[in-house]
Amino acid sequence: AETPGVIDDPIRPGEFAEVDPFLTPAGALRTTPADLMLESPGISGLDGFFAARMRRAG
Repeated sequence: AETPGVIDDPIRPGEFAEVDPFLTPAGALRTTPADLMLESPGISGLDGFFAARMRRAG
């Protein structure tokens, strides 16, 4: 659904370099448990998360 007066404000690669690996082509942030694989399975993984930046138009 669309909200009048609110538009997407995509996150651009390099804007927050630490999240670049988790950016979607549309500029949203998406993580899954498979996104943090370390040597030890006991400390690997992270929560699934989705965020999209929006702003007021104009």
